[in-house]
Amino acid sequence: MLQDTPSNDIRVKGSQLFQNVTPTPLSREEVLLPSTPTGPIPENLSKEPTKSEETEKDNSEDDEHTMTDLVVGTSQVLSLLRTLGDGLRKLHRYKCQEAITEFLKLPESQYNTGWVLCRIGKAYFEISDYHKARQTFEKVRGIEQYRTEYMELYSTVLWQLKDNVALSYTGQQLLELDRNIPESWCAIGNCFSLQKEHDTALKYFKRAIQLNPTFTYAHTLSGHEYIAIENWDKALCCFRTAIALDDRHYNAWYGLGLIYFRQEKYSYAEYHFSKALSINRGSSVLYCYLGMVLRASRRYEEALKMLERAIKIDIKNSLAKYQKAAVLVNLEQYQLALEELERLQDSAPREASLYFLMGKILKKQKQLVKAMDCFTMALDFDTKSTLSRNIKTAIAKIGISDDEGVDIETEKDDDDVGELA
Repeated sequence: MLQDTPSNDIRVKGSQLFQNVTPTPLSREEVLLPSTPTGPIPENLSKEPTKSEETEKDNSEDDEHTMTDLVVGTSQVLSLLRTLGDGLRKLHRYKCQEAITEFLKLPESQYNTGWVLCRIGKAYFEISDYHKARQTFEKVRGIEQYRTEYMELYSTVLWQLKDNVALSYTGQQLLELDRNIPESWCAIGNCFSLQKEHDTALKYFKRAIQLNPTFTYAHTLSGHEYIAIENWDKALCCFRTAIALDDRHYNAWYGLGLIYFRQEKYSYAEYHFSKALSINRGSSVLYCYLGMVLRASRRYEEALKMLERAIKIDIKNSLAKYQKAAVLVNLEQYQLALEELERLQDSAPREASLYFLMGKILKKQKQLVKAMDCFTMALDFDTKSTLSRNIKTAIAKIGISDDEGVDIETEKDDDDVGELA
């Protein structure tokens, strides 16, 4: 029988040797991390940013600057649009002076553009400041010669200022620029209207309507030309067409009121002037004509309030001052009326009706010599046969007392036609 080999003994003894030995557990860091050498880190092994990291940092800084610029730029654009919107909204509501103030807040680079200056010119036009309106539109023509927007208003401004040469030149320029737009033909029509060639003017206004049947202003200008030749039916048709196209076109409501005023239908005239005023409460001319209607209706106190509001809005409104004096005469406040007329002499030194009214007041105050002087001056300045006959009659009756008081009828001057056109 074989004996156990020594090797078997060694295996058994070895197993018995390690039975009482417990292994020391390793920490998590020792398991996961390699051992770190102690001592200072060599200089060549110190960590430096790589090229990609530098690029990422630069890109991040650029993004921050871009975002800042974007926020600032967006804020500036929104502020610009808000200012433009506020100005345009106030202009559409005929708060013209406020609209001008808003547009003046714009930066110079934005203010001196055709679009903005056209709106400012329109605002000046609506408040009857024709000299400033002309300066503004001329600036537009210098900056953007090709712009035709609102040039029909510019031509009306020149009509109001009675500048026939500038109006003719503007009309020719617009025709050379574009013969297929209504603004050009409205300018030409205004030119002939200023020369009292009303039939020719109507022909050109009709041409403007043919080019654009929805061009409200051409209908309104046509209506005023029909008023000038006293074709009331066609004038009514033109203004009603304009209102049908745009019921906020106060110029057409004014035109209807003017027709009824000339026809002495004062209740209708009052309604249409009041309607125009409900749209544009900043018009001195509308308040003036409403006051004239109230005076014709013998509602003198109401008329005086309307005329004073007209003067308050536009201190240069000579017609309103004259009508105020006439109302004061109707109220038998002769001295106040005379003082008003004397102040008016500075702005209208050659107005025949002014001296005629002064003469009648002085006659009422028994100042016959001064009254005769005023009647004589009125006769020298007068160019209308109707007023001339009245003046001659007054001179002939200078020594006859007027027990019925002074009653001055409002002169209907063709030059007033289209004042709001």
